[in-house]
Amino acid sequence: MERSPVFTSAAAEREVEYSGQAASVVEWSAPNGDVHSLVIPPTVYPPRRDTDFLADVLANGYLRHGLDWLEIGCGSGALSLFAASQGCCVTACDVHPLAVAASRGNFESSEYSATVLEGGPGPEVDGPLGQWGGENLYDAVVWNMPYLSSPVPGEPTLGPMEEAALTDTDGSGLLVRLIELFERGRLLKPGGMAFVVVSSSGWGSNACETAWAKGWSARPLATTTFEDGEILSVIKIWRPFASSPFHLMDVVESTNQWLLETGDAAGATVRAVKQTKGRGRRGRTWESLDESLLASWVVHSGPGMQHSALDQVRVGGALVNLIKQFQGSDADSVCLKWPNDIYVCDQTSNVWQKAGGVLFEATTQGASSRVVLGIGLNLISPQNGQYSGLNLIGVDTGLAHLHRAVHAMVSSLYEVAERRNALDLTFYDTAALESMVNEGVRRLGPIFYRNANVGFYRLNNDGSIGVEGGRLVLNDGDDLEWSNIKFGIEDNIG
Repeated sequence: MERSPVFTSAAAEREVEYSGQAASVVEWSAPNGDVHSLVIPPTVYPPRRDTDFLADVLANGYLRHGLDWLEIGCGSGALSLFAASQGCCVTACDVHPLAVAASRGNFESSEYSATVLEGGPGPEVDGPLGQWGGENLYDAVVWNMPYLSSPVPGEPTLGPMEEAALTDTDGSGLLVRLIELFERGRLLKPGGMAFVVVSSSGWGSNACETAWAKGWSARPLATTTFEDGEILSVIKIWRPFASSPFHLMDVVESTNQWLLETGDAAGATVRAVKQTKGRGRRGRTWESLDESLLASWVVHSGPGMQHSALDQVRVGGALVNLIKQFQGSDADSVCLKWPNDIYVCDQTSNVWQKAGGVLFEATTQGASSRVVLGIGLNLISPQNGQYSGLNLIGVDTGLAHLHRAVHAMVSSLYEVAERRNALDLTFYDTAALESMVNEGVRRLGPIFYRNANVGFYRLNNDGSIGVEGGRLVLNDGDDLEWSNIKFGIEDNIG
């Protein structure tokens, strides 16, 4: 389909005239205290609060001498100058020719060196990858991504060059374009990481889930909120558990038990076509259904480690968000039943039924422990009608693809080896999880405790919930009955 032109010749002429005005000089202070005097032509993005934000995050242990660095959308070159000052081998690129000129000039005026090229990832082919450094592989790929939505014909716009630097011109999102390059083995070394800044006003709200759905780990490292409510996040993206085994089995007794008995390190995963003795909570059976994801992960192996109901809640919450990403439309048809069950609503019958669940198990030996996470998800609703499947809410993906996506999700929650070995509970804060639990109560409740209708009050920091104004604290989902569930409390796949 031919698209209507967004920019008129008059808009381009105005930008050319504006670009001919004098450049400004900005003094930018890097996180290490160095002050860089930057010459910035009109229409080139200067260092701003988001630049400082990203620089501060990267300064927290992500820059080192000899690191191969690529900055996409380098603007004035401020971030790349900081990276070079830390000993990084810098390549930078920008689609804006004046930004390329500015960055080159600012490097020439400094004591550092870099390769600065014109171009970058985009929705259409713009010369070979080598034009902007994309044929090489890097330890770090950094992109303060465009935040503005694609311009609509007839609406006010910036000029063509400035718009290209500040606007996401891809209908699928430039983040998707970047991850697709990673998938094809481009840009990142095997152990490399990408750092992108995304905005809540653009694709930022589901940036992590976008990466997971394509099999890439992603987690927010930091967020900052502007006065107008816009939230910026620095997202780290990497290959999930790159050095850990990925087992596929036809039949096992239990995927959890299989991993508990192996010597595989954290990050190992196993998926089985069938389980003969799958386990659920409180010794129940985890029923093996056709076209179901039956998979487990080692999330810890080493010195002692505790896990609580909060781990179940946050894994369940992440699964809900991943399913919504796959679903791509009616977000009202999937929810979390506290603490660890996934429910979906058949839009034809308006009945909520269980489609998956989460189970942690652990063994200890002396001071060491081994923690395994099991996840079951039905892709296809079984014929017996007791459970549901993701197909009823429009999710159409294969088991291999789903396993890769959940593998990336688990990595994003637990692969923090560069910092510490303990579970990191910062990915979803308690307030966000509390909102998700409350939404589940709204859709699956009212909830009853000992035959009395009780109201949800809060999610506690340990994953327990408070009901009846917080006067009663519950740690086990089996203590509750949910009135809007067709078969009550199911026993088999959670």
